[in-house]
Amino acid sequence: MIQYADVAGVWGVSFWLVFFNVTVVDIWLRVRENRKVFVQAAVLVSMVLLPLGYAALVFSDKQMQQERPMVSVSLIQPNIDPFEKWKRYSSQDIMLIYFSMTDRVMLQNRADIILWPETAIPFYILDEENRAYFELLQARVKQWGGALLSGYSDIVYYSDAEVAGEEYLYKFDPEEGRYYQTFNASMLVATTEEKGPQVYRKMKLVPFAERVPYMEYAPWLDNFTLSLAGISSWGKGADKTIMEFRTVSGETVRTSNVICYESVFPNLVAGFVNRGAEFLTVVTNDGWYEKSYGPYQHAAIARFRCIENRRSLVRCANTGVSQFIDKYGRVYADIPWWERRSLTADVERNDLLTFYTRNPDLVPQIATGISGVLLLIAFVGKWKTSGARN
Repeated sequence: MIQYADVAGVWGVSFWLVFFNVTVVDIWLRVRENRKVFVQAAVLVSMVLLPLGYAALVFSDKQMQQERPMVSVSLIQPNIDPFEKWKRYSSQDIMLIYFSMTDRVMLQNRADIILWPETAIPFYILDEENRAYFELLQARVKQWGGALLSGYSDIVYYSDAEVAGEEYLYKFDPEEGRYYQTFNASMLVATTEEKGPQVYRKMKLVPFAERVPYMEYAPWLDNFTLSLAGISSWGKGADKTIMEFRTVSGETVRTSNVICYESVFPNLVAGFVNRGAEFLTVVTNDGWYEKSYGPYQHAAIARFRCIENRRSLVRCANTGVSQFIDKYGRVYADIPWWERRSLTADVERNDLLTFYTRNPDLVPQIATGISGVLLLIAFVGKWKTSGARN
């Protein structure tokens, strides 16, 4: 029913839901008043049949069914309690958990790329003082023979000249005598040393938990940050990074990574696809939701991004739900919630660009324009009525 999201996006589906319900209410009111409802009933039937017809066309499209290159991906779901993670475990403990799980899965199924979840590495592994940890990680990646994409905590230092006039946006280390920012980030470590780690810094931050909105305009707002375990006042990333790695067979693959909450932003994900991502990845930590429906709702949202852009997606979550989703939004492999497990599956790559991908904001822009015209008509009508009375 929602395959037409590759044209209208989630915005079109939202419009369908609103319009369908308004039509049902209109029919109910007309029945109460003994008025005809043929047109409204025909609209409802059409609203069901048209999406089903479009879906049938999509699933029978030969271009969509064409066999495409695949990439093998392994997910690591460590099932570490996020509240305990920053207190109970040391950096060494965390790395050992991931190393042992990845050793096991790569021994069984050698994958082209391994995914670890959001902030899997909860310390500044790229900082100079942690160089030994990063060199150990690089050596392990070479041993595994597949690239690694992992969430981690990043830190960037700035000179006085770089922060001049905007010091309030940065943190200051009095011992080092320099400004810095920390980021919720992800990095791809390839099996070769042709490139250093490819880094993406989260651009859409969870309000108050990760960053207080508009604090760049009113610095005192930072006092309202809610400090969850290990998370407080992250910096905002600025680049839609496209990451590249080579498969075991030597093919170059382009992918992108969005972090947690970012998967709810349709135009952000479309931006990555427009820049060349052949498949999508999400790293997240939904353990904060505990036994609520949150993890499942968050996972369901990712299915829309697949349909909108016709891209397969790999979702790696700390406590679940970790999933492989195809370009039709269908989950074909997953790891249940609150289980320490790994999973390997093949993921399709493609370079198709849907109408939605090329025009991600078209529906809201049209809706805004129509709303503006209707408001103007209502205002003019009221003004004329008021003038006639006078």
